[in-house]
Amino acid sequence: MSTSRENDQLRAAAICQETRTKENASEFRKLYDDYHTYFKGYAYKRLYDKSKLNDVLQEFWLAIWNGAICKYEGKSTLKTFLTSIIFKKIIDYNNSMLNIDRKLDHGEDIEEVNIKQATEHDDNKDIFDIRKEGIKQLINKALVILADTRPDDAYIIRMKKMKEMSYDEILKEMRVQVPHEDRQKEIDRLKHQYSRAIPKLKIIVERLMQAENMTLKDYLGR
Repeated sequence: MSTSRENDQLRAAAICQETRTKENASEFRKLYDDYHTYFKGYAYKRLYDKSKLNDVLQEFWLAIWNGAICKYEGKSTLKTFLTSIIFKKIIDYNNSMLNIDRKLDHGEDIEEVNIKQATEHDDNKDIFDIRKEGIKQLINKALVILADTRPDDAYIIRMKKMKEMSYDEILKEMRVQVPHEDRQKEIDRLKHQYSRAIPKLKIIVERLMQAENMTLKDYLGR
């Protein structure tokens, strides 16, 4: 009896053959019918700019049709393999929208520039007033986006800002075994990470507000 993983390999091989000959697409169409709704929902939840949903889906299915599925080796389920492909495309789109590229033309890191700008314009403390439900929802949405590319940054913000934990409590939550004499160094490291993570989150929050055509007052009123 064939296992589900073996069936996945057979299915991927059949679709791979179709992508090479381009003469028949029956298996590819079945794959599309089986998974399109799932991947549409998956991408929608994770995309910063929802208007890019169709672009991401089109690029994803085009990548499959152009032979990406031929790389499937049965090390995971076919669904997991396909999810890894669309996940990378979502990250690319989110990074593009957040201007997190490697370098500017003159060699300066764009992420560093964005952090500087966010810090320089930090004149609205209400943006992190989590006592307001609308702001809390906005920050949680931004944290989901940040977690895709910077999971450690999202974690430290969630612990420190959302759960209002001390750095010492965060260390305990992380179950980090630190000698007593090095504990302050580890706390200082967390403080540094948090100070760099906050401007990144603010960039995402600002982009979310722009995408939803909302102002801070709109969220404060919720």
